[in-house]
Amino acid sequence: MQNLKRIELNSSCVQGIAIGPAPGTRIDTGLGRDPGQAPGTKLASSLQVLKLVSSCERLQDPGLCNILRVCGRNLRFLDLGESSISGLEILNLEKGILLPLIETLNLEYCTNISDKGLCAILSVCGPNLSNLLISETDITGEEFDEMDRTLESLQLLVLDCCFALTDVGLMCILRKCGRNLKTLYLRGTLFPGFNFDSGPAPTIGVDSLNLNYNQRLQDKGLNCLFKTCAPTLRILSLGLTRISGELEKSFFLPRLEVLNLPLCKGLTERGLSHIISMCGNGLRTIDLRNTTITGANLIYLAGSFSGVATLQLLNCKHLTDSGLVQFLRLCGANLRRLDLGGTNISGEEVSHFSGFLDNLESLNLFNCKLLSDQGLGQLLRISGRRLELLNVGGTNITGENVSRLTRSLPELSKLYLDRCRNITEQGLCDLIQVCGDKIRLIDLEKTDISGEGLIEITKKFFEMDILNLNSCRNLTDCGLKEILRIFGFNLSVLSLGETGILGDGLDSSNILDRVEHLILFGCKELTDTGLCIILKICGSSLKELDLSRTLVSGSGPDKICTLSNLQVLNLLHCQDLTDQGFQEFISSAKRTLKTLIIGRTNISGRILLQVVTELQILERLDPFNCPNITGKDLRRLKSERSNLKIFRFKQSNSLNQNQT
Repeated sequence: MQNLKRIELNSSCVQGIAIGPAPGTRIDTGLGRDPGQAPGTKLASSLQVLKLVSSCERLQDPGLCNILRVCGRNLRFLDLGESSISGLEILNLEKGILLPLIETLNLEYCTNISDKGLCAILSVCGPNLSNLLISETDITGEEFDEMDRTLESLQLLVLDCCFALTDVGLMCILRKCGRNLKTLYLRGTLFPGFNFDSGPAPTIGVDSLNLNYNQRLQDKGLNCLFKTCAPTLRILSLGLTRISGELEKSFFLPRLEVLNLPLCKGLTERGLSHIISMCGNGLRTIDLRNTTITGANLIYLAGSFSGVATLQLLNCKHLTDSGLVQFLRLCGANLRRLDLGGTNISGEEVSHFSGFLDNLESLNLFNCKLLSDQGLGQLLRISGRRLELLNVGGTNITGENVSRLTRSLPELSKLYLDRCRNITEQGLCDLIQVCGDKIRLIDLEKTDISGEGLIEITKKFFEMDILNLNSCRNLTDCGLKEILRIFGFNLSVLSLGETGILGDGLDSSNILDRVEHLILFGCKELTDTGLCIILKICGSSLKELDLSRTLVSGSGPDKICTLSNLQVLNLLHCQDLTDQGFQEFISSAKRTLKTLIIGRTNISGRILLQVVTELQILERLDPFNCPNITGKDLRRLKSERSNLKIFRFKQSNSLNQNQT
């Protein structure tokens, strides 16, 4: 035990009261011991990390006192979260520093702990305590002024969801902290902040202040908080508070870089302008998600917006096109990430913006139902040559004529068009023509394209890595062939789930020798012959094959090619799969297969036992709801392959529904 450094007990029943000296260990009388060393044993004297996590609720004060005596001397990390300690019995111990080297103390969810008990625990901590986590406790903080020590080294203080915490109590706690306190979490607390003026102001240098979900915090409370830490703030999070931003006084926030105001429904244009006007030119991120901001009346804030790189306007339903133009005029030059998802903009008034977003890397327009083709064209026209991600999924665009308005996007690597029900073959062609050679991902899930209209495209994309065509109900074999002619050279992920392809229309001209993940779930029209053709094209590189909910039997006229690298095979709900077909699949991948999913198939237990014996490195088997596989079969399989993890749900002959 002398060299033991770490103990972690998850969901244990530790009480701590039986901890004591090992047999034959001499009890230290206290004579000649180092200053601050608690009397007790030398057991686990080298222990540095003790985590009693996840419901060690039987641990109470007597056990805690024993733990501190036995192994407190060298502890640097102590996690007592969810225990039943109150801390009060520490007051009965001999005075001294029982945790001289402690750096991190976690008391989250200790609902029995009181202000006096917390002060008692902190009184036995050494000067190196830098992280204190006391979320979800019932402390008020008002008795901290009586504690005879300070927390000068504290850097992180987490008080999330301390619902009893008061204004006065928070000030008492902060007065015990020094200038080293950098991060303060107060999420979900309920203090309004009106009484922060009581008593001397704390001298702290908070760098990051998080007040998200404090639904009692209003402008007056924020005003008082700024008196304490405005000069040092770098990150300020006020999401889902009741502030309007129209503060009585103005403070200078010279170091502020990140301003988070999501879900502040009371935030006004005037209030936003007021807060922004207090910031220096170092502001880099503004998060206004789910607010009622329109973007109007921000014209006088150019200095504060000039360095903004990330602008979050997701679900700002009141944002207007003219308001968007206003934002672009203020921060367009350095903008790198612009999120307009779920807004009601059309994009057409962007034609009034004469500048360019030369540094823009990410543009999110997902679910902008009023976005028009012309508006998209205008937005792409001003987007610079650095744009890497474009998300127009869930919009009503057709894509047609966009290429006439926009510049080329040579750096674009990710294009999301999923759920664009109105996109046409010609529109898709126009968008593809705009893309440069670096495109790596295209998502067309739940569109109505067939792929046949891409025959006019002669350009080929050799960097394409991921292609998602799931639920493209109109996709045909001929269309798929055209798509693969353009994008198939270096694909590693090809998703064709729930399409109507047969597979028969592909041939050796479609080179897919780098595909590692092939998704064919729900392809009801896929034939055994078509599957064999697809696997011959890409079988040698496949690592994952998903055939769930298809009607393949596996025993067609053509033999399945060798799947020499296959690791995951999903045959869930393949109700036409025969024993012979199952054996064909397994024989093609028996040296590499690690995960096999065969739930709700009609495979027999006899064949399963025979096949699994050939799979030397199989790690996981999912045979749930297979009517021809009995509990006896699974028990025999488990006895023969003890390391195999067998997962299943309710079946007629099984003992239970849990993992075997």
